[in-house]
Amino acid sequence: MGDVIINVFADGTKKWRLPPFLLVGALVGTALLRSPSGPQGASRWIHLLMVVAVMATGVRAFALLESERDRVLMTVLSFACVIAACVWTEYLRVHGEVDVTGRVEVTHARSVSDGGRIDLVIDGTPRRTHLRLTFAVEDADGRTQSCVPETRLDVALTGRGRPVVVERVVAGTPVDLALGGLRSGVSAALTLHTDAGCAMNVSVATAIVHD
Repeated sequence: MGDVIINVFADGTKKWRLPPFLLVGALVGTALLRSPSGPQGASRWIHLLMVVAVMATGVRAFALLESERDRVLMTVLSFACVIAACVWTEYLRVHGEVDVTGRVEVTHARSVSDGGRIDLVIDGTPRRTHLRLTFAVEDADGRTQSCVPETRLDVALTGRGRPVVVERVVAGTPVDLALGGLRSGVSAALTLHTDAGCAMNVSVATAIVHD
């Protein structure tokens, strides 16, 4: 079997050098274009596989190896890595984490006092089963004593599906919400708890959907 592979991929002529190099390059380019947006580092291993694939096929294309068997190994390695990178990329597109912070709309979030309600809507998100939110809270009037350490948020999903409520969320601490199935849009109501006389500005630092 090994001799058959050698005869097909490394017959000692130049005809098999350039096509694999171009094919690997095209697959790497396609995977890069289809790579989904997500948290930094989510695609780190995919990029590493792409680099290995390009280096291996480059070594093969420019005839830097003398052994036929080594050239076959480089060809197999390059295709294995680039195929794995493409499959992994498609998996992340369907199931991976996606940063949707830029799609968040928050209303009634300025100068909120104790017991105040804040509405949050995220439209047009990829269909996922969970939403991870991180909130930021600051004093509406920076000249007064800070009320941030005592401020907490209750988060309740609204709309269809079973109710999900997480209480006493601290700003800067991620909270993970089960959406009750695949959903492409999310709405939530936040209730602010802080000291009497305090007024707070609330925003969403990060919003990430995932499975």
